[in-house]
Amino acid sequence: MVCLILMSWLLQVKAKSRESRATIETLESALQGARKDVAQLESARDWAATSRLRMAEQQQAAERLQRELDTAKTALASAEAENEQLRAQTRRAEKKILRLEARVGASGGVV
Repeated sequence: MVCLILMSWLLQVKAKSRESRATIETLESALQGARKDVAQLESARDWAATSRLRMAEQQQAAERLQRELDTAKTALASAEAENEQLRAQTRRAEKKILRLEARVGASGGVV
């Protein structure tokens, strides 16, 4: 009878042991999956940080290029204004030359 009780108890212990091993394997598998998820999240976090850094660098470059463009536009506008002044001076000088030539022609070559 004691032998049956011990056998029964041993079977229960073995069953509990199998259940415990199965639970441990399940938990180890879940832990492994969680570690993999953590690694992926860390990788994504690193990628996001790198992307933010690149975006900041691109923003700085864009701002620098915008300043250079604004400077170039200002220089172009200034050059165009100067060019227009020179054209106006040229037109006035050409009119003056024509008047002087007309005078020379009207006076017979003597001004």
